[in-house]
Amino acid sequence: MKIFFRNYLFLAAITFIAFILPGFLFSLYNDYIFRFELNSVLALGVAALIFPLVRPRIFIVCVFGLFALMECIQFSHLYYFNKPLNIFSLHLMFIEFGEVAKTALVGGGDII
Repeated sequence: MKIFFRNYLFLAAITFIAFILPGFLFSLYNDYIFRFELNSVLALGVAALIFPLVRPRIFIVCVFGLFALMECIQFSHLYYFNKPLNIFSLHLMFIEFGEVAKTALVGGGDII
């Protein structure tokens, strides 16, 4: 039981750090102010305490994979445009992708 509790605390701490680290890295890169708000810390703390207890590990891998994908998109946008990705540019990205996909489907597949 002691080993289980130690492993559980280790996984919870790693999960909490994984959630907090991107905000800290953004603050190192530009003028983004790293905020350590109580609501965010409580929500991330609860998630960090729940995630190690979830048994279907594929669910945890999918959640962390989605989280990593979102952070990679955020870092690449920050690197290329020198500003963090906001909700409006994310919305425009999905609209433009939809327009490109619709044009490709309507175009009949003429690539040349």
